[in-house]
Amino acid sequence: MIIALNKEQYNKDYILFSDKTKNNILSNGHFYRIFYSPPTFCMNGIHVYFNMKDIYLESYFNKVKCTFDKTKNCDAISLVKNIEKNILAVSPNEDKTPVFRIDEQLSQGFIKIFSDNAWEKTSVANIQILLKISGVWTDSTNYGITFRFFFNRP
Repeated sequence: MIIALNKEQYNKDYILFSDKTKNNILSNGHFYRIFYSPPTFCMNGIHVYFNMKDIYLESYFNKVKCTFDKTKNCDAISLVKNIEKNILAVSPNEDKTPVFRIDEQLSQGFIKIFSDNAWEKTSVANIQILLKISGVWTDSTNYGITFRFFFNRP
């Protein structure tokens, strides 16, 4: 079971980080696990769900490419971009340059969603997406968040 927040429940003041560990994916890099800890519980990672309107879905290798109209989804886009900026603003960065990978995808009008199912090309009026943020990676010059998008299943 995954506990997920909606946009009203998210608060940047509850973000915490673990001590750095060796990054197993990036050479000479580090990883900081992220925790979300309001007064009543502590969550490993940040899980936030949001809705997207009038989207187009198609299989894209082992993912689903979700293309959307930026104007119709401006609230969701703003929420997700702000979460990324909030995390990188308070994360341990060792005087490195932030890389906004979520912002890059959203600015191009699509996100890549992890899914075990292949999708036929289709349009969907409304769908709920789950953003899972695991932590912050660093390499020799940059840092950014580790994340994945999923279809939210109740």
